[in-house]
This record gives sequence, C-alpha cells and structure tokens, in this order.
Amino acid sequence: MDRKKFNAAAETLQKHIDVIQRERDYKTVGAPKVREHLQAFLDRTLQGRVDVLCNDALDLLGWRLQMPMNELAVVAPDEFRAALTALWSPPPRAEHADDFWRILEPVLDRLTSDNSQGLKGVNPRTTVATYLLYVADPARFPFYMPTYGGKFITHVYGKDKNERLNDSSPGLLANAYTKRCVYLLEQFRDTGLELEDMMDLHSAIHIFARDYLKPGNT
Repeated sequence: MDRKKFNAAAETLQKHIDVIQRERDYKTVGAPKVREHLQAFLDRTLQGRVDVLCNDALDLLGWRLQMPMNELAVVAPDEFRAALTALWSPPPRAEHADDFWRILEPVLDRLTSDNSQGLKGVNPRTTVATYLLYVADPARFPFYMPTYGGKFITHVYGKDKNERLNDSSPGLLANAYTKRCVYLLEQFRDTGLELEDMMDLHSAIHIFARDYLKPGNT
C-alpha cells in the first residue's frame, strides 16, 4: 500500500467526519427498513411489489441495477427468494455471492433486454450482492462499487497485479474486497480516524472517491 496516499486520504477524511456521522444516521435507519422489506418478500407477507431500495429508504444502488433486480422479483420470484436465501444463509459470507448468481443465471433471459444487459459482468453482480449483504449486516459487510470502492483500492494500492482484487467471480471479488476493507478499517483507526465499522468505512471511501479521485487524480 502507498502509505503516503493512504495517510493523505486519512487526513482529508478527518475534515469530513461530521458528514460520515450524518451518513451513519441515515444508514442506521435505512438498512433495517430494506432488510425488513426483503424479509417480508421471502416470507411471502409483503404487500405490493418488491423494491430493493424500499422506496429509497437506502438510496445506494443505482437505478440501472435497481430496475433489473425489481423486475427479477416479479418475473422469477421463486428463484429470487432462493437466491436471497442462499446469500443470507447463516452465517452470511461474501463468497455466497456466487451461489446467489448461480441460482439467478438461468432466469436472466426473462428480463427485458436492457435490464438483462445491466446484470452482465462481475462488477455489477458484485455490486448487487454486496448491497444485499450490506443491508443484512451493514456493520460487517462493505458495499462494493467499482467507481468508489474499486477506485479507492486502486488509488492506495496502485495497479500492481499482486495487489489487485481477485475479480474472477462475484463471490471472489466480494470476499477480496471485504478482507481488504477489514484491513483498511484497522489502518484508518490507527491514524486516529474514528470509524466504527463497515458502515462508516463505506461512507469514508465513497466521499473520498467521489470528491477527490476525479479523472487523472488517482
């Protein structure tokens, strides 16, 4: 890891600790709402259609992924339930992302063309799976997006192949990112940055990547 870049990021994020706390307040309320909404879907007690954002209770997943996942719940409800059950099966683990997509893969052709296209590739599939793990346990699981988390990892670790996250599958990428975030959380704390758990780390990484890692600045 490039210590100079990491320490500079930690110093910058100290100035945003109040924003990180406000984000925590929002997510502490929003994540359980989404979890309860999806659990009602699993239990077949949900009134109305599934919305993986629960009417924007936790507005983290972009609409390009929200729409196909919502459509999947309509056109393949049994498979969606089976996939979510596999992902959340105790104890939840990042590697379960591969089981999640193995179950859903055969029914993706039921989606409209645009929505089906949006779920192709390791990155969007990892984003969806880690979002669902995040709402299940936001203190433990980091939410991965290539434009934020992935970009931050590249910023502090460089493009050395030995430091790259294993992106051979959604499960492997989710697992590699989770382990890297566990380490980063410890390192940030050692600098004096008061991050409580993965919820705070997600906010910190998102803020830094969004505001300071613009094109040509990684």
